[in-house]
Formats: sequence, C-alpha cells, structure tokens
Amino acid sequence: MVTLPLLLPALIPLMTMLAALYPWVRADGALQLENRLYLNLPFFAARIIVYLIVWFGLAELILRALRRPAPEAALARLAPPGLILLAITVTYAAIDMTMSLDPRFVSSVYGLIEISEMGLLALSVSVLAAAVGLPPGEATMQSLGRLLLGLLVLWAYLDFMQVLIVWQSDLAAEAPWYIERSTGGWASSLR
Repeated sequence: MVTLPLLLPALIPLMTMLAALYPWVRADGALQLENRLYLNLPFFAARIIVYLIVWFGLAELILRALRRPAPEAALARLAPPGLILLAITVTYAAIDMTMSLDPRFVSSVYGLIEISEMGLLALSVSVLAAAVGLPPGEATMQSLGRLLLGLLVLWAYLDFMQVLIVWQSDLAAEAPWYIERSTGGWASSLR
C-alpha cells in the first residue's frame, strides 16, 4: 500500500503514449472494431479513474483499520468486500492495460491469469524474504513451499488452458495473439 502512490507517475508515460500502444485509440483503428463501445478513450480514462479510486480507497480503509487499538475485527469486516472489489478491478485493469493491446483478442480467463501471476509474484517475494530474513521453522517453510507450488500449478493450469482453447478452436482472430508474441513480441506491431 505504501508503494501505491508510485502508480500515479507511472501512468504519465502510459497516457502520453496511448496512440502508439493501443491501436483502438487511433481513429483508423477504432472504426473497424466491434467492441468500440468498450474500447474508446473517454470510457478507458473513466475506468482508470475508477480503479484508482477503489485502490486508494481500500488502502485508506486498511490504514484506518490498522490505526485502531484492535485492528483484527475491522480488517475481518473489510476483507470480504475488499477482496471482491480488488478482484474485479484488477481483472478489468489487466484487460484494459495489456489485453487491449490487441483489441481483437478476447479471453474470459485473462484477468484470472493475471491475478494468479500477481499472487504468485507476491508470494514468491514473501517466501524469499522469509527465507533470507529471520528464517522460520522448517514446518513453516514447507507449508509456504506447498502454498507456492499450489499457486504455481493454478497459474500454469490457467495459462495452459487458455493456449489449448485458442489452439483447439483455431480462430483467425485469436491465433495472432500467440503468433506475434512467439516471433518477436509487440515490437513488430508498433511499426
């Protein structure tokens, strides 16, 4: 939560390079899209503002709860709606920021893949910090290792199923997403 304000200056390069990154921002790219109701600049900016309001609001509520004498009860009440809001906003933010780089690609599991990647990264860093810092007992490290493995398996399963579904359906609109990323990435699409 302390690093959340760093997100604001990180958005400046994104906003200045929107037309170079997202083909749906340019008028010629947006005309031929079926999903231009969702992918348009004013709605995109409004969604970004909503995400920031939700994330900063949740951070403020958590910090207020932590300042109380007994924060456990307040955090327990805040956790269920907070996690639901966080899951919804992170899912749509992942779709808006990365999946919309190719506006013709659609995926119903993309947000969940991104959330599992974020959780895997956070847990990996936490386990590494726990192992390097004040090492907990062996039983605790084994439990953390099992949790890390379980999250890794979830992420791999979701990502593999996405690739398998795209490969099996062999749709012309979905295959370029993987073809482009396996032959040089996004650099070729920015030319």
